[in-house]
Amino acid sequence: MAIKYFIFGLIPLLAALFVSSCAPAGKTWEGSYKGDVKGESLTLMIEKENEASLSGTLNDGYQIFLFKAEAQGTAFTGTLSNAEQSIVLPVKGSLKGTALDLEMEIQGEKISAVLEKNMGDVAQKNEATSEDTDKEASGKEERETRSSGKERDPRLVGTWEYQENRSDPFGGSTFNQRMVFFADGGFGDGGSDASVSGGGGSGLSTDNTVTRIPNVSWHSEGKNIYFTGTDENGRTQTEKLGRYHIENGAMLITSDNGKKVLFYKK
Repeated sequence: MAIKYFIFGLIPLLAALFVSSCAPAGKTWEGSYKGDVKGESLTLMIEKENEASLSGTLNDGYQIFLFKAEAQGTAFTGTLSNAEQSIVLPVKGSLKGTALDLEMEIQGEKISAVLEKNMGDVAQKNEATSEDTDKEASGKEERETRSSGKERDPRLVGTWEYQENRSDPFGGSTFNQRMVFFADGGFGDGGSDASVSGGGGSGLSTDNTVTRIPNVSWHSEGKNIYFTGTDENGRTQTEKLGRYHIENGAMLITSDNGKKVLFYKK
């Protein structure tokens, strides 16, 4: 895996906004997605991804459905089935960052939900998850950033949130994702929120967990933000995120491909 995609892949928002479409193929869908619809918990587990074919299970708290779908780009269409109840439901979804817009049809009624991907599933594949390991990685990173002498604009330190509002004939949804710049040069995922409303009901998913990402640091240079990361093979490389401008609690980041994204400080 190219180191650029390792770095930006840690925060799906950054990958979606700043990494070009030539990124190498990977497991886009696999993992667990959680949310709620009409006050009831909903968990979609996509266990297998074989080219365009997806399979797994969906648990609504009362019964488990088998999930099968065909993906094209960041969208899929498929079915949910329960043999015991002789139920087969059409389902479709689209992925935006870590948020999955899910739409089902039950007895002619369209029901929508926004499910958030559990990024712990991804992290566990590449790093140890014990507290001792995290502390060791954090300490090593802090020692390295102190001795690096790299510039870090203090205005960048803190939590920054990106918000996107979407609407379609069935209703609207809001997606927020946060990234954290630590003062010692560390970088982290600040959690995310997703909500949906419409004729099929409403749903809300919130995760305020701040997760420090081992082996990734940031620095600024000439009004540009850079990430330095080390992948699972020990390869280290620095990549540019983009040029930033901060004013009145807002930060505009412009990538080299001209993409502009606005963040607000929390």
